[in-house]
Amino acid sequence: MSTRFQELESYVAALSEDERRALGARAFEHEHGVFDLIQTGNAAGLHAAVQQDPAILERRDESGMTPLHWAAYDSSGLLFEVMTREPSSAPWARDNAGRLPLDVLRDAGQHGIADKAERLTYPQLFRDEKGGPVEPEKIAASEAKQAAIGKADTTPSYARNMEPLAKNPEPMSRSRDLGERER
Repeated sequence: MSTRFQELESYVAALSEDERRALGARAFEHEHGVFDLIQTGNAAGLHAAVQQDPAILERRDESGMTPLHWAAYDSSGLLFEVMTREPSSAPWARDNAGRLPLDVLRDAGQHGIADKAERLTYPQLFRDEKGGPVEPEKIAASEAKQAAIGKADTTPSYARNMEPLAKNPEPMSRSRDLGERER
C-alpha cells in the first residue's frame, strides 16, 4: 500500500462522521458528482464518498465511462487506489467505445497503474503471483465480486458475434500453387 494512501486513510479516519459526510457530499450532489471529484483530484472527498456508498464507483458518464476509467487522468495512482479499495464491477465495465478501464489506462500511458488494473480485471491469471503490485486480499475481494455478478464478458464488442472456425485455414505461403503441383 502506498504511503500517500496510508496518509489519506489516516486523515479521513481522524475526521468525525459529519466531517466525512461533508467531505464526500460533492459526489452525491448530482449524477456526475463523483466525476467532479476525480477531475479536481479530490482524493479525500472520493475516499469519504466511496466509504459512504461504494455503488458510486459503478456510475457512468455520457460516454459510458466509470470513475475507474477516469483514473487514467491521475498519474499519481492515488485515485485508482481509492477506487479499488472497495470491490465493484467497474474493472469489467466497458464504455461506449468498448474499452475497459485497463484499456484506457494503457492508452493514457499509465502502465504502472494499468498493471494493477490488469490484476484486478483478470484475477485468475495472477492468483499464484507472490509479492506482486496488488495485495492478495484485494485480488480475492475482486474475484469474489466477479463471482457474485457472474463471469464478466471482456470480449471486445466487435468480436462478440464472431464464431470460431472449426479448422484453421492453411497459410497462403504453405499452399501449393497450380504450377508447383504439376511439376
